[in-house]
Amino acid sequence: MNVVQNGGADLNMAVTSREEILAVCREIVAEEGLSSVNMRLVASRCNIALGSVYNYFPSKSELLLATIESVWMDIFHMNGQVLVFESFTACIAWLFDTVYKSSQKYPEFFNLHSMSFAAKDKNEGRKMMEISLMHLKKNLVQILTEDQKVRENAFENELTPEIFVEYVFTLLMSILLEKQKSCEPLLTMIAHSIYESHF
Repeated sequence: MNVVQNGGADLNMAVTSREEILAVCREIVAEEGLSSVNMRLVASRCNIALGSVYNYFPSKSELLLATIESVWMDIFHMNGQVLVFESFTACIAWLFDTVYKSSQKYPEFFNLHSMSFAAKDKNEGRKMMEISLMHLKKNLVQILTEDQKVRENAFENELTPEIFVEYVFTLLMSILLEKQKSCEPLLTMIAHSIYESHF
């Protein structure tokens, strides 16, 4: 491996990929929390020049957004495989179980993430959260609309599948933030709302 001496420190001159940088960011989030992610720490952990990080992420906000997306992808195992669910409630149950288990790996992520990092960055943090979860919510809408158990008149102009998913996701995150160990009441509420005969 080629290295260069710079002020007494050997810097890794091999091309560091975006994925490698994000892997280090996930490690920082797991060990120290999302608020600890910054350009200098990431460069130090990757053993690369600070400018190399800026080549991939021009600003701290972009680095944080990419880190949040990467953590969510790790939590939900979004590595290209196709997951099939027999119903919308089965998907929500899987989401709860997956996020609950992942909270052990990223203990501070959900608290800081939901609170938008800090009060001064509240709007920006909320925007980052929405962007990073947009793909997941779109998948939930698709699963909901393809669920054969949903009754025909479950949705209308005032309550669309998209709005329903937003409410369900908000409740799901609230349950997780409160560190509840079961989402059965939420699953029952969903079943009462959209199915002809609930479980």
